[in-house]
Amino acid sequence: MDVSTEGKNAHALTFVRYLHENAIHEDILYCLQLPEHETAQSMFAVLQKFMEERQLPWDRMVGFCTDGAPSMAGRRAGLRTLIMDVSPSAIWTHCMIHREQLAAKELSVALADVLQQVTTMVNYIKPHPLRARLFAKLCSDMGSEHDHLLFHTEARWLSRGRVLQRFFELKDELLAFFTDVKKPELVDFLCDQNKMCLLAYITDIFGKLNDLNMSMQGRNKHIMQMSDRINGFRGKLAFWRENLSKGNDAPFPQLCKFLTDNSIADQCPAQTMIDHLKCLEEHFTTYFPGLDMSKFDWVIDPFLSDAGSVDLPASAIEQLIELSCDRTLKGLHSRVSVEEFWFGARGEYPEVALCALKLMVPFASTYLCEAGFSALVCMKSKYRSRLDVTDEMRCALSTIPPDFDRLQRKHKRNHLTRHAS
Repeated sequence: MDVSTEGKNAHALTFVRYLHENAIHEDILYCLQLPEHETAQSMFAVLQKFMEERQLPWDRMVGFCTDGAPSMAGRRAGLRTLIMDVSPSAIWTHCMIHREQLAAKELSVALADVLQQVTTMVNYIKPHPLRARLFAKLCSDMGSEHDHLLFHTEARWLSRGRVLQRFFELKDELLAFFTDVKKPELVDFLCDQNKMCLLAYITDIFGKLNDLNMSMQGRNKHIMQMSDRINGFRGKLAFWRENLSKGNDAPFPQLCKFLTDNSIADQCPAQTMIDHLKCLEEHFTTYFPGLDMSKFDWVIDPFLSDAGSVDLPASAIEQLIELSCDRTLKGLHSRVSVEEFWFGARGEYPEVALCALKLMVPFASTYLCEAGFSALVCMKSKYRSRLDVTDEMRCALSTIPPDFDRLQRKHKRNHLTRHAS
């Protein structure tokens, strides 16, 4: 669940994951305009009205996922609390992609200064058509692969890493450009090898953060998959820090190449980088506490788990023990996805299979909402700001094939009604 405030009106966008036949399905639940004052109460009122009109029982809600904004996640008056008042068994998840962004946001003074200088240069060129054309011409004359910079925005995932990557690739062209336009303070920055080392480092580390972010995006991601990604990244942070402390910069390709090309390996400000990696480790621990997924190992591989240590009802544990000895299902497990396996086991071991599937149903991120808002922005404009886009958003985002026969019958009925009147 998420809210878009782009344009004149706020819109609540909600997606749903559910079990149907032999698969877990994801689809848009609704995209509805909120009242003028966007509050937890107004968001809940929209959700409650939708649930009541469709006769959807609250006790069927397994979990829900939002970002960490106070209106969403507040313990006293947030949407989280209002939902759990009517559905106390539902489990709330703070979007793991947003948490990853928060964990990576803080920079030391030295690294923040480098990023600020990059932002200054991009803002000097990018918004001004003449400067942008001159820079593009310069890049073309120098045989560059790229001829323009990218903007950075805090509100969109991945932008910081992409901006830095493009900037670093064009640093020689930028030096020539700012020399031509007589910006000595920016030229000094681009000629400062210490600053360029830090730029190379943050280009590498934000590239790695982008890779993590991308691995958590997309459809059909459950919390166990995404937790594994986070835990893997935390392990790599320690590995990278240890390597830098030993003078090995190989895990950072841009940094390694810059140091080698300029023969300045002994001048690398490694301690600043080591401190940043240590800070990242601490922030990931803060934003992802208790991320031990070993208690759910039985879901991923019921044949290797200790059934006696699993937190399930006794009858479900008995089924898990019996299933773990089922050689036919063991053969199936190696050939299909985890989701397909548990649907296949549901006929003979219904209780434990349902327990496993319930753990895989809740969303672990608001990625689908973020992607959906892109479609909303395309539909809305200053000329169409009053448009009710509920049906259009469903057509744009739904994965369910339209029932054309039913739509045709409905259209004919409406057509006949208008003619009769």
